[in-house]
Amino acid sequence: MVENLKVIAEDICRWGSSDRSKLPNRVVFLQKQLLHLYVLERTFLEPSFEEFEDNLTPPDFKFDSVRKGIEKNLPELGYYHKVLNPLNISEDPKIGTADAVDDLTDIIKDLTEFIWRANNSSEIEAIWHFKFNFRAHTNDHLIGLLNYLGVDK
Repeated sequence: MVENLKVIAEDICRWGSSDRSKLPNRVVFLQKQLLHLYVLERTFLEPSFEEFEDNLTPPDFKFDSVRKGIEKNLPELGYYHKVLNPLNISEDPKIGTADAVDDLTDIIKDLTEFIWRANNSSEIEAIWHFKFNFRAHTNDHLIGLLNYLGVDK
């Protein structure tokens, strides 16, 4: 299953590094990839942190370069509103502005780290960091981006 996750992660990362501007139905294709990623994340049990030594530091992420690649491949992505306090229904909603390009760039950043760890450490360590990053960061960007992509523009 780690290999399946690695394959989908590498494919999603191509949005920031390869020319996909001519790909038909790009947005639908991206939606399917993100949904596949979400389902795969739910299939992994969380390994114990004690099962590995966390002494590796992934290389720096080229945020600006990846962002430019996404902007070239998906020029239709833009800004959208996001409810910042969705569970506090007794309060008025607090609305923020989110950026779909930033969402995908951050998702790719986290997946790049997972791929690097899968190639340079143990599967247990790679999955632990993937699940930790997903809960702490990736999930929010993934859900926001999926909601944005699902809205008719």
